[in-house]
Amino acid sequence: MPRSLWSAANYVNFSVSRTHTLIYSSANTEIDRQLCWYDRQGKQLSKLGQPEYASGPQLSPDGKKLALRLLTQPAGNFEIWVYDLARGLQARTSFSGLTVSGQVWSPDGLQLAISHSTQQASGDHMYLLQADGTGKEEPIEQPSLESLGNYPSSWSPKGHLLLFDHQDKSGKISLWLLPVSGDRRPYTFLETPFNAQMGKFSPDGRWVAYVSNDSGKDEIYVVPFPNAGARVQVSTEGGSQPRWRRDGRELYYLSPAAKIMVAELPAGVSDFRVGAVRPRIRIERSYRSPGLSL
Repeated sequence: MPRSLWSAANYVNFSVSRTHTLIYSSANTEIDRQLCWYDRQGKQLSKLGQPEYASGPQLSPDGKKLALRLLTQPAGNFEIWVYDLARGLQARTSFSGLTVSGQVWSPDGLQLAISHSTQQASGDHMYLLQADGTGKEEPIEQPSLESLGNYPSSWSPKGHLLLFDHQDKSGKISLWLLPVSGDRRPYTFLETPFNAQMGKFSPDGRWVAYVSNDSGKDEIYVVPFPNAGARVQVSTEGGSQPRWRRDGRELYYLSPAAKIMVAELPAGVSDFRVGAVRPRIRIERSYRSPGLSL
């Protein structure tokens, strides 16, 4: 993952279903983490599976499956696994033999975009997987692209563009776009002297929420799409991992104090406006990691 996505400690994993039920991974040890369902008030509803070294849960567009990174033996690398939530079963999806990250569902729920390193080129590069685990992974960029890594963050609602974090040789992160079909030539969407990362398309495709540290700390901003014009700041005291509610009426993010924050977005307006911003859930745990999705 991009360097600034990870800290030495404090991780949280959570994802939110279409009915606004939260699944959360608590950490009882430094290794094993328990996936749990929570409601919007922070009440634990149930547990999913057994404690294991998991991170980055991402619900499928229809809410019936959950993709996540699991520490996989015997190699001891992180691979992508997919839970069938109705049956309570999980199946391995990636077989790279390398540490995989950045799993992002396609809008139709049939594919996952991922990143991992290669033995032929430096840095992490992006691939497509069939979500059912069939077939071979498909490279979707040229490994010769000069960077420390490229990490998918969001698929456009129509499925023709992939938004990703591009980390250059200096370590700075910017937002790029990759056409999923055609010549697949990546290009810059948003680049500043500071980091711009964790971009997420709004459900209608008109906006992109992202994280920038140009104020001296990570904050959540929103810019129009396809042309990144004037931005609107959403967070007030720091934030990361922006996620849109599926109807676009709310924007969620994680605060530095491990609170899941929600910003109300008024309906029926042509420009982007932010209403009340308030904490939704406080995560009282010692480990936090990326993984919020709506």
